[in-house]
Amino acid sequence: MACGSDKGKSSWLRQLSMAIVLGREEFLGFNINAKHNNVIFISTEDDEDATAVLLGRQNLKKEESSKFKGLRYIFDTGNLLAKLENALKEQPADLVVMDTFSDLFSGDLNSANKVRCFLNDYVLLAKKYKCLIIVNHHTGKGKEDLAPSKNNLLGSQGFESKMRMVIELRG
Repeated sequence: MACGSDKGKSSWLRQLSMAIVLGREEFLGFNINAKHNNVIFISTEDDEDATAVLLGRQNLKKEESSKFKGLRYIFDTGNLLAKLENALKEQPADLVVMDTFSDLFSGDLNSANKVRCFLNDYVLLAKKYKCLIIVNHHTGKGKEDLAPSKNNLLGSQGFESKMRMVIELRG
């Protein structure tokens, strides 16, 4: 998923995550086929305090906090692949959200081989644990006035070529 800054990507992903852990049958008209009602959300932009406030604002039906026990957060992204694998071993998840790619990838965004190599480890993890991974990314500067396209992504073509689907949100 991609778009420019401050367009609601993280909010959209939190709302989807909440729908999954609450056992909702659909999200925005699409069926949810969750088995575990569990989500791991890797957050690089918001800390624990900010996330608590944001989740509280998005909890429109004022669900009890105990109903969100299936929503697990990782804020410390050091050795992320190992942490994520341990979390998936401990409790399977239907969805892993990586928010945001630019903060998690330390290489050259314009190097297709480096981007694909980084993403491949997560593809293998998704296959091994049978979960969906959504990677939040940004579009390049000045792309807002262009028609929505996978070519609007920031950085290498290697990012979009590794993805099964790219969604561009517009605000």
